[in-house]
Amino acid sequence: MRVFKIDAEKQEVTELNVELDLKKIYELVGCDLICLGPEIGENSTFVDDEGLLKGPTHFFAVQGGRQPYAGNAVVVGPTDDEGENTDAVGTLEKIQAAVKFLGSGELK
Repeated sequence: MRVFKIDAEKQEVTELNVELDLKKIYELVGCDLICLGPEIGENSTFVDDEGLLKGPTHFFAVQGGRQPYAGNAVVVGPTDDEGENTDAVGTLEKIQAAVKFLGSGELK
């Protein structure tokens, strides 16, 4: 499945092709508990639900979003008629343009 990984520490967004299941989402986000984060166009994101509890120093925000998020995220496409995730929609450049990284007290 085509997904995008938002890596807040490295301050980069990358495109991946992975076998996506819950275990893989946890691995990519690097956490033990996920929740739905901001939408990016038609796409959904999974974020670390306990990111703020880990003394985070790296954050990201999404254009038009309400708040920054601590840690990493995985961007997946819209759900299908059976409630399953689909391939992420859009180009890497479009996703990169929608994500802004925060760290060391300034927007980058």
